[in-house]
Amino acid sequence: MDPRIQEMVGEVSAANLKSRVDLLSRFGTRNTFSPAPSDRRGIDAARRFLQAEFELYASEGRLTLVVDPFRAEANGRTADVANVAARLPGCQVQSAERTYVIGAHYDSRNADRYDGERDAPGANDDASGCAVVLELARILSRRELEASVVFVLFAGEEQGLLGSRHWVAGARGRGVFVDAMLNNDIVGNVQGGNGATDAAGVRLFSDGGDADGESPSRQLARYAREVAKIYVPGFDVRLVFRRDRLGRGGDHLPFHEAGYPSVRFTEALEDYSRQHQDMKEWQGRPYGDLPEWVDSEYLAKVAKVNLATIASLALAPAPPREVELRGARSHVTKLAWMGGTEPDLAGYEVLVRATTAPEWERTIEVGKATEYAIAGLAPDDSWFAVRSVDQHGHRSRAVIAMPKLE
Repeated sequence: MDPRIQEMVGEVSAANLKSRVDLLSRFGTRNTFSPAPSDRRGIDAARRFLQAEFELYASEGRLTLVVDPFRAEANGRTADVANVAARLPGCQVQSAERTYVIGAHYDSRNADRYDGERDAPGANDDASGCAVVLELARILSRRELEASVVFVLFAGEEQGLLGSRHWVAGARGRGVFVDAMLNNDIVGNVQGGNGATDAAGVRLFSDGGDADGESPSRQLARYAREVAKIYVPGFDVRLVFRRDRLGRGGDHLPFHEAGYPSVRFTEALEDYSRQHQDMKEWQGRPYGDLPEWVDSEYLAKVAKVNLATIASLALAPAPPREVELRGARSHVTKLAWMGGTEPDLAGYEVLVRATTAPEWERTIEVGKATEYAIAGLAPDDSWFAVRSVDQHGHRSRAVIAMPKLE
């Protein structure tokens, strides 16, 4: 355990999170096509509020504000909107170009995703995720991490992930490589639609990709679960091995599709009467996404998991590259990889698990070697990966060893 990360996790404030959810909910609607300009209502007013929050953290720390404007087009409508972001530059030369992203979407909707007039407070979907991003920006803005971190709040999510697709296209055009993206969407409610309550954990969705379900996104999910056990004990990060909830999608997907490891945090139980609903009461039951349904103490635990994960990644050395598995049709599994150049790099760990096991079962320290052989273990029946470790015990995300054609 790194005492610096432990200190940062301890600074997460449930009161701050509640305040941000309440304030964002007061804009009435944050629909992408809500009328503008207005000082008190609509997505443009919300954007200015979020921009002011990032500017405040920038004035007190090391952040740089980045406004990313774009034209949203959907269902015959257009609107000029913007993603709002802040960048925390990395402090180590070898790692500063590595970028980690934590995101959420700040637009909201009611039953009609294109209705910009009627109320859509969007407290849980997704002011809760925005509050997590803002809280991490506040805490990390004063810190020095080895790699760079971007805090980004997307517009246009409800009309087809418009803001995140625009951001990813821009990042690729600038040659930015995102080593990991954490998306927080619907992370503040503890009561399900069936009346059950679960405040003991959060679901973490990851797309398995094409490599038998062992994508970099899947390894990122395992990393977050492992880190949470250290820094947020008793709060369960539940790995869900699918890209998102059935029939749904979030802002992590454009990142994954672009080859950037990405995952989505979502509360353990969902109440669909509080998502994508008009404000009303029907059959004695209230409908609508109101701030009173957001549990700030639960939200704080989700924020702590995010903070521990992003800080651990940004303090760790880069993952090993070109990790290869050699030894098909053999009982000796050979691994080889390209090493890193960080001055505090201590070496590497080889990870092993059965193909049926959800988590890594065996860790082998191999020092600064860039190849390793395991006898007596058929590669067909196991998964193998390699991760980097620095002198302070920070670990990179694992990289799956893929077969080399022979």
